[in-house]
Amino acid sequence: MPPKKQKDQPELQYEDGIAELEALVERMEEGELSLEETLAAYERGAALHTRLETLLKRGEKRIEMLADAKRVPFEGEPEHIAFNLEEE
Repeated sequence: MPPKKQKDQPELQYEDGIAELEALVERMEEGELSLEETLAAYERGAALHTRLETLLKRGEKRIEMLADAKRVPFEGEPEHIAFNLEEE
C-alpha cells in the first residue's frame, strides 16, 4: 500500500516525476555523488518509478473504460465527476 500523501503535499504529475527521475539519473551518471548521496538518489528514483508506473496503470484503466463507453468513478473520485457514455 503506497504511503498516504500529506494534505499539503500536491499530487505528483507524471511529467514532473519523469523530469525528476531523469535529473536523478544524470546526477548519478556524473559520478560525483558520495555513496550516501548515490544511495539516497537511487531510493528516490525507485520510489518515483513505482509512483509513475501506478500513474500509467491508472491512465490505462481510464482509457479502457472510455473505450468500452463506460465510466465509473475511481476510488476517492467524487461521484459528480463520473459520467456514462452508454445510451439509455
